[in-house]
Amino acid sequence: MHSMFIDIYASLEAAFTDFTMFKVAVANIASFVFPVVVWYVILLKRKRIGDLLHKAEKEKPSSFEKFINYLVILSCSLPVILSIHLAISISATEESAFYSYGYDINNESAKFTIISIKSIIIYMVNPTYINTVALFYISLCLRCKTSIQYLNREIADRSPEDFTLCFQRNILRKRIKIYNLLLKIKDTFSLSVFFILIGHIAMCSGITGWLLVKQWDEADYYWKVETPYFAINSVLCVVSVLWVAGSIPVELNAFKETFYQKTHRRLLYFNIRDELFLKTDMFNEPEFEFSGCEMVLSEEALF
Repeated sequence: MHSMFIDIYASLEAAFTDFTMFKVAVANIASFVFPVVVWYVILLKRKRIGDLLHKAEKEKPSSFEKFINYLVILSCSLPVILSIHLAISISATEESAFYSYGYDINNESAKFTIISIKSIIIYMVNPTYINTVALFYISLCLRCKTSIQYLNREIADRSPEDFTLCFQRNILRKRIKIYNLLLKIKDTFSLSVFFILIGHIAMCSGITGWLLVKQWDEADYYWKVETPYFAINSVLCVVSVLWVAGSIPVELNAFKETFYQKTHRRLLYFNIRDELFLKTDMFNEPEFEFSGCEMVLSEEALF
């Protein structure tokens, strides 16, 4: 972490001579500051996260959970692989001076170790840590989404005759448990997700700004390696978080529609007006939306 802040100081010092480069440097620095803020927010809410994890275990697992586990392993492996590749590629070049802060290190083993360790620390801070938090958030959302879809199938599979008041109450009890879990997810992760998205957007802005003021051929080799790595991570994380968070209100609305259609058919066939109050209460509740610092996260926001 100490080496990262030394790099921040060096970046600002070099950028003070050029205002355009200064703005690019600020965007790059912000992309590394926000993961530290996310870590602090997660630290403050660690008890809530523990309770949330315990409650989420009772919900139905998503079919994507195994894939998410593989993504976590890949996300943690890439910093090591990339760092070793960089150390092998640039340890014998002038670019290695960037990692030793301008000092000339004659020992090749020491130079290789410094480049590897420094790169791993940087990549673990951003993007590995915030991507892991984002994947955990996505996994929780997908569990809730899967549970809502399961309730939809339960309702759809019931005939109007079997869609009794007792069955309706049982379904709505399950739904309210999922809804309360979603509220806890929103309360626990809204601030963290907001900073994750801003951090990734700052990274993309810094990369875009650098490409606008410099030529790709002028870039050092380590920058050519890091740019696709950071850019792909940032874009995929932002798209995934917005897409999954935006799909939750869609599933809740689909549940309301399915429930409404089934109760409407039952009312037409059996004229049981005593069951209308269940439908009325559910449709009068406010629409659920994920947000980060009151910024709505939805598929519309993504587009």
